[in-house]
Formats: sequence, structure tokens, C-alpha cells
Amino acid sequence: MNLTPGKAHLTALDILIELRGWLADNIQAQAEPTIVAHLANGYRLTQADCIEAIDALLHRLRH
Repeated sequence: MNLTPGKAHLTALDILIELRGWLADNIQAQAEPTIVAHLANGYRLTQADCIEAIDALLHRLRH
């Protein structure tokens, strides 16, 4: 990740945006959804689920 000139640290938003891009790149390289976590209710959280959640958060921050 490249920092903006004059910026000495990453913000939570910087990390969230970088993570979203990394997850999207990984999804394109895989034939099947990658499981990120098995939740207590039996749901299998995938990278695509994480991207959707990040997109929803970013949308809320913009509006």
C-alpha cells in the first residue's frame, strides 16, 4: 500500500479500502469461494461476504 505524501500512518479507512481491494483480487484468482470463518450459527462467511460488508460500510460513510 502506498501512503499519501506527508502522511505517516494508515487510518482505519485506509486499511478497510486496502483490505477490500485485496479480497477482490483474491476472489478473481479462485475457482470456489474461500471460507473466511465458520460462524456459530453454521454460516460460512466468505471473502465475497466480507467485500459486501465493506462496501456497505463505505457507502454509509459516504452518505
